[in-house]
Amino acid sequence: MVEAAFCLMSIDKSPTLFPMNRTILFLFLLVCDCRCILGYLLADRFAGPCRTSRARPDVLIKVLSRTTNPLRARQYKSLRSMNICNQLVWEEIRIDQGSSPSAVSLPEESADATGKTEADRIQKGESVILLHNVVNDDECKHLMECCVQVASESDRSELEHHPQRNSGDEKNNQRPKLVRLPSRAAARRAASNKITCAEPLPEYIDYRLQQILQRVCEFIDKQLPSLPSELFDTPTLTELMSKSGSSAKESDDALQFSAREPAINVYSSPGGEFLPHKDDEALTVLVPLSSPKTDFEGGGTAFWSPQSSVGSQSPASVVVKPMAGSTLLFGGIVTHAGIAITKGIRVVLVCSFSPKRTDRTTGSSITEDEEEDGLLNDLLQSAAVDWHNKWTSSELRDSCPDLGDASD
Repeated sequence: MVEAAFCLMSIDKSPTLFPMNRTILFLFLLVCDCRCILGYLLADRFAGPCRTSRARPDVLIKVLSRTTNPLRARQYKSLRSMNICNQLVWEEIRIDQGSSPSAVSLPEESADATGKTEADRIQKGESVILLHNVVNDDECKHLMECCVQVASESDRSELEHHPQRNSGDEKNNQRPKLVRLPSRAAARRAASNKITCAEPLPEYIDYRLQQILQRVCEFIDKQLPSLPSELFDTPTLTELMSKSGSSAKESDDALQFSAREPAINVYSSPGGEFLPHKDDEALTVLVPLSSPKTDFEGGGTAFWSPQSSVGSQSPASVVVKPMAGSTLLFGGIVTHAGIAITKGIRVVLVCSFSPKRTDRTTGSSITEDEEEDGLLNDLLQSAAVDWHNKWTSSELRDSCPDLGDASD
């Protein structure tokens, strides 16, 4: 670009042929060139173990150093691309090598050596994919305001409803720290399986939720074709999501969803969190509707690599705080958690799903026993989260003074 500017300057040395215009053009091109160079230098300086839709490292995330508490691990906000010339479509975050950043090879190099696709790494819990600009700012703001209002007016919540009493504002401390608002289809499935859940989303919000999920699936079909083909055995995930969103009966769904999902989680401060767990589905979609810059403090999503031992003293491999309107994609084998927020409100659309379980040899649906086993797993997971949440609340510890320090 600098060479082009010099050529323009040397086309005509005559002082009468717009010398000022040539000078201004030269300075403009020089500034643009410097900005692009600066963007690449910063990308090389801060690049972590990530891969992008342009198959090059970019500014996204830093690997977390080992700490004593996973929920107090150092957090790094995911940054929008610092490449001035081109905009990123998606980026891949490697979590399987998070404990030793100095020894990490770039994913585009490892992909050439192993032949693994993005679907392979997601299925094995080695990476998380971040999609950019799926939902615009105005849509995020509108949905967030509506969901916060619905959550505040809801007179009952599901297992996440546990008061945490402190010495401060009694009214605020009695509010649920996490309310999950299921879609209307998710609420129907929960009711048919006798699973308790909050009141479903209003129709106009539910419609927007379905639109966003359709948009994410279209994004995946176009930008990450290995995901639908390898995880769902179909060339298009959009069609499966469309059938599941419009079906009136669970038996007509083309996809199998996690209990009470799709849903929108509304986290309140202080302390709104979701403990470490696995979704056990083929793919999980998280769409933040609130901004870490303006709507809340703390928070983020923590991930543990497959090699990590998850426990109260095991730090997360990486913690990301995506911008509002982006989307996180990861597999059901990945242990992850919602970090507690300290201020404000965090709102996230969540949806975990798999292909409809069928007998691959006959094509028939799964048996009732197999379906009951899957339902039992969902109930056990929910009960475990509920018990941990209640135990860590001051209310239950106060009722068991002799065991109050057992969870510390």
